[in-house]
Amino acid sequence: MAIQLVHDVLYLTLKPGRKLTLAVLAEDADENGICWPSQALLSVRTSMSARKVRDHLRGLESEEWLITHVRQGPRFVNRYLLNVQQIKSNAEATKNRIKKDKNDRWVDGEDLNFATPDLSDPAADFENTLSDESDNNPGPTGPTETSTNLHIKTKRERSVELSEVAKLQKLVTVSEEAKQSAMERLRLWAEFESSDEAFNSHQETSLQTALTDACSIISQTDLILELGTWDFLNETRRTTWISRISESYQQC
Repeated sequence: MAIQLVHDVLYLTLKPGRKLTLAVLAEDADENGICWPSQALLSVRTSMSARKVRDHLRGLESEEWLITHVRQGPRFVNRYLLNVQQIKSNAEATKNRIKKDKNDRWVDGEDLNFATPDLSDPAADFENTLSDESDNNPGPTGPTETSTNLHIKTKRERSVELSEVAKLQKLVTVSEEAKQSAMERLRLWAEFESSDEAFNSHQETSLQTALTDACSIISQTDLILELGTWDFLNETRRTTWISRISESYQQC
């Protein structure tokens, strides 16, 4: 499996069904883009009917994303040659556009409009400060009795705190590239759900899996902010997605 090829496919601006079909082909392809999964297997892995898979394959071929060699694979299945160069160049263009958008939103630290105000302390006033050698300063005294407000943390509470720390550490160590891939995969499923009225329970399961994977490496705030950029969602679906995201983070 060419992992980089799958990663590049996720950056292509294709219709949801075609992108999903191409991504599944890329998972089976070697470094040269050659693969021969049966249409039955493609149907299972995309959660689409065999007819829709064939439609998407024809569409991908018409746009020169792949070439189909009919019945030239093992056991007379079709053999596919993915256009690796075209996939790579288009994905690179999308990445550069995303990078440019991020740079355009970057705040210049030298801009006076965004400068941090000077909060340095004024000159200290030592006029009324007692000398360190003063005998009249007994210093702070501790409590003479045990406070009734002290709470000794239980083993379970400490365990919960440690698990929260582990989650934070995991979020920090996850690469930006992995986050972007998980986010793009989730967006792909969301767009597919919005465009296909026949979205079934098997596809719903795959969508929920993509959401769970995204929640494990992306913060809830970042995910909801990304949700705001999905212009294919109407208000009803946007509200549904916010509820989905909240429930997923509660279960994590």
